[in-house]
Amino acid sequence: MVFRAGDRLTNRPYEIKKEVGMDYTSLRDLLAAGKWKKANWETGQVILRAANREKEGWLRYEDIEKFPKTDFRTMDDLWVEYSSGCFGFSVQKRIWEKLGGTKEWDDGIAKNWGVAIGWRREESWINYKDFVFDINAPHGHLPSVCRFFHNSNNFTNYSESLWEGYRLVNRRGT
Repeated sequence: MVFRAGDRLTNRPYEIKKEVGMDYTSLRDLLAAGKWKKANWETGQVILRAANREKEGWLRYEDIEKFPKTDFRTMDDLWVEYSSGCFGFSVQKRIWEKLGGTKEWDDGIAKNWGVAIGWRREESWINYKDFVFDINAPHGHLPSVCRFFHNSNNFTNYSESLWEGYRLVNRRGT
């Protein structure tokens, strides 16, 4: 069986669970339509809204620590479901762990992980404009919400921002 963008992994009705009253309709619809770039942006916006950080446009350490797991799982489940298992935070986490990653940061593993998911080429991290918003992107390529960690106006340490994103991914639990 060949899966295409928007195909569901199951035929069961998808129940959206939420802890903080977020509306996931737009994200779900964008993912179902295979509009990966818009869905990626919407994911970041939902994260900011759930953390009450829309005005600032970025998350702090304490926002990540308090981020509601139920809502994070819902976003991840939507990505996994509508990409037929190609994309999602849990997909990224599985790849990290397959490379030997743990909950502790490891720069070498992070670089290998970046290569594996297509975020790193030739010894450097790619720019957001170079992301592939297509179902044929490497597994785990999306979503990419690292730009929402730390003040993006002072975005000088990609690894630090990536680590904050990874800490949020680990909040997914299972």
